[in-house]
Amino acid sequence: MAVEREIKLTIANQEAFQRLTVEIPRLLAEYKPVLSKQVYQDLYVDSPDLSLLRHRLALRFRQSADKRWMTLKGNGGVVNGVSIRSEWEEPLDFLPMSVDQLPVGEIRERVVKCLPPGADWQTLMQVTLERLTLDIRLPEDCLVELALDDGQVLAGGQKVRFWELELEAKGGEFSCISQLAEDMAKRYTLAPANHSKFSLGLQLAGIQLKDLPPIGEERAIY
Repeated sequence: MAVEREIKLTIANQEAFQRLTVEIPRLLAEYKPVLSKQVYQDLYVDSPDLSLLRHRLALRFRQSADKRWMTLKGNGGVVNGVSIRSEWEEPLDFLPMSVDQLPVGEIRERVVKCLPPGADWQTLMQVTLERLTLDIRLPEDCLVELALDDGQVLAGGQKVRFWELELEAKGGEFSCISQLAEDMAKRYTLAPANHSKFSLGLQLAGIQLKDLPPIGEERAIY
């Protein structure tokens, strides 16, 4: 299990997003950022009775041009743009269509506790992301992944576009990305994000967590 630590900032529109994709690499040029571009296709699934969600878990399958993997997100949440939550991540050879097709590992062990063997699942939402990533090393050996996302969430027959800047701590003290996020927010007039992409999808699907009393020990605020 890992603990994901990141800060999410909302970008107002596509024009502002395009400007940041040019200006931020220039702003951080002294740190010699390593740039990469990816397109991600995400699929969030659950049982028809939303058993994973009732356990406050979210199962995501992600695919890029050259690989597939799955992530199980657990307790944590997003408050004033700061997201800290537990997560498990494992590679995939193919997209599992049921619990029985999940590869052996910790994610399968946790999911099986919530869903019976042979259980089917349904798609909760789909997320498409075009991501520009900058991997940088700040002073005091602080490793940061800065991602600029142009994405779309599709759920409940509805879709919404979003633009976001994410800063994830990959090494060193979390305070170093807090300062960088504060500087970015002031410089570019960015607002802290108080909802995750998953939370946005639940809203589109008309699913209210308050209507789903939690089961087990997990307590996640999406």
